[in-house]
Amino acid sequence: MVDRDFGASPKRRKDLSDHNRSHLKRASLVLRTIKNFTNSPDPKITPEHVPTLWMATVKDHQGKAVRDLVPVPEQEREWALEDAINVWSLMRDPLKLSIRLPHDGYLKLWQLGSPSLQDIQRHDVLLMDEGQDMNPAMLDVFMKQRTPKFIVGDPHQQVCLETKMTHSTLFPSS
Repeated sequence: MVDRDFGASPKRRKDLSDHNRSHLKRASLVLRTIKNFTNSPDPKITPEHVPTLWMATVKDHQGKAVRDLVPVPEQEREWALEDAINVWSLMRDPLKLSIRLPHDGYLKLWQLGSPSLQDIQRHDVLLMDEGQDMNPAMLDVFMKQRTPKFIVGDPHQQVCLETKMTHSTLFPSS
């Protein structure tokens, strides 16, 4: 293992560790913000997409280190929002390949283009099976189609936790 501290004092090693942790936290908040946005019906990234809680190591009432959700300070949320908007811009620019666009990003770009499924395949009715697994972006595309629509799903068979928002929309009493 390579010594990355280059003989730094214990205090300096702690400062470096805290500094690296803060960058990791900021990057994680940015990626989570983009994921929240791409899985939403929203047309642009807003403060509502930025996480308000962060999993951190804190001291419990006995002084023991434990993992717990803590509030994200407002300043950090503002930085994450600004960074997420910039990263999203880079992700969707086909000439900039520095940051890959994830699958959810391609789906989001398609959703933002307000696609007409009639232009892809003529149909008299739309039937969505496994509706409990649609994310809000897909539900947005589905609901904006100008044709009769049916959604079939089972609230007890939800596969992906990312679709919780759609699940509660489709099955409000479960």
